[in-house]
Amino acid sequence: MKLLLIPPARSQANYGQGVFIPTGLLSLAAVLRREEHVTFEIPNVPLFFRDPDAIEAAARQILERAPDVVGFSTWCHSYPGQVLLARAIKRLAPRCWILFGGPHASIADCQTLEAFPWVDLVLRGEAEESLPILLRALSSGAALDDCPGLTWRADGTIRRNADAPPITDLDALPLPAYDLLVDRRTLTVDVGRGCPYNCSYCSTSSFFHRRYRQKSVARVMEELRVISRQYRPQILAFTHDLFTLDRHYVESLCAQITAEHLALHWCCMTRIDAVDRPLLQTMARAGCFNIGYGIETGSPRLQRSIRKRLNLTRLREVMRETREAGILASCSFITGFPDEQPEDLNDTLRCIVACARERASVGLNLLAVLPGTSLYTEHAQRLRYDDYSSVTSGAYLSELERDLVRRHPAVFSSFFHLDSPAAPRPVLVGLAQVVFVLSFLKLTLRGVLDTCGLDPDQADLLSLAQTYLLDHLPEGEPVHDAALRAVHSWLRELEAGPWRLPPYLKEVLRAEEASFRLTLAEVETDLSRRFEAQAAEDVAAGGRLYSLRNWTLLASRYPLAEILISLARGEYDDWQPAATETLYAVQMVGENDVRAFSVSPEKAAILNELPHTLTAAELDALCRRHLPPAEAQAFPERLRALQFIAG
Repeated sequence: MKLLLIPPARSQANYGQGVFIPTGLLSLAAVLRREEHVTFEIPNVPLFFRDPDAIEAAARQILERAPDVVGFSTWCHSYPGQVLLARAIKRLAPRCWILFGGPHASIADCQTLEAFPWVDLVLRGEAEESLPILLRALSSGAALDDCPGLTWRADGTIRRNADAPPITDLDALPLPAYDLLVDRRTLTVDVGRGCPYNCSYCSTSSFFHRRYRQKSVARVMEELRVISRQYRPQILAFTHDLFTLDRHYVESLCAQITAEHLALHWCCMTRIDAVDRPLLQTMARAGCFNIGYGIETGSPRLQRSIRKRLNLTRLREVMRETREAGILASCSFITGFPDEQPEDLNDTLRCIVACARERASVGLNLLAVLPGTSLYTEHAQRLRYDDYSSVTSGAYLSELERDLVRRHPAVFSSFFHLDSPAAPRPVLVGLAQVVFVLSFLKLTLRGVLDTCGLDPDQADLLSLAQTYLLDHLPEGEPVHDAALRAVHSWLRELEAGPWRLPPYLKEVLRAEEASFRLTLAEVETDLSRRFEAQAAEDVAAGGRLYSLRNWTLLASRYPLAEILISLARGEYDDWQPAATETLYAVQMVGENDVRAFSVSPEKAAILNELPHTLTAAELDALCRRHLPPAEAQAFPERLRALQFIAG
């Protein structure tokens, strides 16, 4: 029995360096290595298709490997592309089994089989125990009635077997197959599963049946030792929606990491009511550098309505404690709830500004109506579609995918929205983009707030945003351009008023805006085409380098590098312009952070002439062409250290 496992795309835009393989799929791969009758592959297949020819090419690429089963690991944002690819595979190879699994298919299993006859099977829930059972049955021709968690067809009807029980002993699972990854700079570590809460908008509780479980500290430490020794990642992401729910567990794990001097840099997710200053300091000492906080709304009333029930009186204190521990807070918010009122949205905007003021990274997402949630159950008949999707699902669907989505709201509800009394839909779309833009302009925003002494608690931020954003977006104008225009209008209004903005803030804005446009350019040129064949294969072979293209050149009379460093620390000075300009390489790094390096005209020429890929010898020759011998010898390593090139 030969199985091909197709991962979901890397991001909502379906772009990136190679195909991202989630930890759940790596865990399945490790389990399948124990099965003597199964061979499997995880091919590098993109999931963004511009036209039918691209789908056909991907299907033929898969079928060249002669699989008996093609299994898709599904997330909501790439589900339309996976359905289209599955159809092409089934048309070319009717005897090949098409199997869907993962979070989205598990929740929309019956709807998927009803809508798409080319999908044969859906395996729901955690599959480390149920997938081997299913593959044995398919291989032997045995009946499928006893395969737990399976939704399938028999005699023209859809059958739904009993759920597979959640895996209670996570320690019994083998180490995920990290060796299958091409890029191991960032690895995810499955430290636990499930969430005991039941928020109205979240499908996690449906997938994991609200069963909160953790791997033992001893087992996690075993994995961390292997990962550190064999793969040496730059960053580890602990995958658990509520990593700090068990305080004793986190303290014990952090104590062992610290005692063994593993020198790890890791991030996690949790709630603001599951941390305090001592715990944050303990985590920071063990290498935690980033925590994702799902806050969702700044309205106490809406917190109760969506069943999140956070105590928001602690929000600013937690942001400050996180920052003072040396950890970056990444805060996510949602707008567009069907019972959200204008004052609720204003509360959320005030919280966003308050978090940003404490140096947190912030994001405002439009509500995605996920199948399997109580929100979907209550409002399924009110779904609306306008071609603009939440970041949860992605705003970069091809026309083929958009047509599929429109015709099947029960399957693709995450691409739909609900009318909200908080504000007209165009305003909500614009606000989400303004916050997205501000996440790249955070030094500018903090500088304005700190130097002008603006108090968001005393402002009607929704009215302020509508004033600059307008009640509708200009027809044909990209949303992010309108959002940038709104930010510039706001700053001009501040300048014309009683506040005096320091002139150097305009230089900071120029640097951050340039970095933001770099990010947009990467999305719009579709990096999958640029990177998939070259970066994944060439870097794996160790033969080539590739330029990251995460930088641009700016000339400024201000000490831009010094200013950016100081503002990131919350330190301000009366910087004055010099008589002549200095050339800077401005670079986007980390969580939408920007940094700058002064460069000579000769080094700027090297940066401008860097091709997408090149050999080490070609890079050395390029440096020798522009620099004296000693500088030419040192500059390639400097480019690697500063992440201008990789490989």
